Amino acid sequence: EKEHDDEPFSVRSRENLDNKKSIGSLVSNLIQDGDIIMMDSSTTSLEVAKGLGNSKNITLITNSMGLSMEMVQYDNIQVICVGGTLRRKSLSFIGPTAREVIQNYYADKVILSCKGIDMEKGIMESNEMEAEVKKAMIDTAKTVILAVDNTKFGTLSMIRLFDFSKIDILVTDTRPSEEWMDYFQEMGIKCIISEEK
Repeated sequence: EKEHDDEPFSVRSRENLDNKKSIGSLVSNLIQDGDIIMMDSSTTSLEVAKGLGNSKNITLITNSMGLSMEMVQYDNIQVICVGGTLRRKSLSFIGPTAREVIQNYYADKVILSCKGIDMEKGIMESNEMEAEVKKAMIDTAKTVILAVDNTKFGTLSMIRLFDFSKIDILVTDTRPSEEWMDYFQEMGIKCIISEEK
């Protein structure tokens, strides 16, 4: 698990790709014209951004170099990259500079992913510096959208990001167990599923 957590962005971006694409198109449906969106450096966020394509005029704030490069081709998307210290493995900007820049913005929606989710431990991440950036992001937003494929359910990782009370909408590719569905309802989280099974 530990080794997998630290795989390069280029490797992770190819894993569960169909699932991430279906999650990406669902999340992009939640974005309105004129929205200010903040996205993390996850490979799932990359698929969300691709789903936005030429459809809407939005401002995208991100700590992801990969995401920024991908969005260059779309005239309708204004990209603000936060800068900071480049973490090569994830092609993301981390550290105090990244955090400070994020804290200067307001976002209509923050879209992020994580390494694992657990009912008791909440939402988890494997890298402390990435975790700090994600925590800063959710503090800026009106609506927090967590995009996770089915492999993240019940997966533990080293760092606790935050608990489910911070999440407004969870988007996933496979219908979670009834226990999870009941839990989301109890927490007031809207669960959107791309593939009813």
